[in-house]
Amino acid sequence: MVRKYNISQKVRVKTNNGGHRPPPNDVKGSLGTIAQQSTSNWLENCEAVPPESPPSYYVDFEEGHTELVGEEWLEAV
Repeated sequence: MVRKYNISQKVRVKTNNGGHRPPPNDVKGSLGTIAQQSTSNWLENCEAVPPESPPSYYVDFEEGHTELVGEEWLEAV
C-alpha cells in the first residue's frame, strides 16, 4: 500500500469533509506530526496499523497524545 505521508512529516487535521476514520473533535484544526505507525499495548505486544483503504495514520499532537486519523482528514503543512 502506498502512503501519502511519511513518518515525522508535519500535518494539519482538517475541520470537516474528511470522510473515513474521523478524528476526535478536540484535534480538528490542530497541527501534528506523523508518528511511528505501530503501537505497544500494556502487554507489550506491537500492533501495526492495519491495512485499509484509504489508510489511517497515528498522529502525535503537541498536547502529548496520539490519535489514529484517516488520511482524508490530513493535509501537509
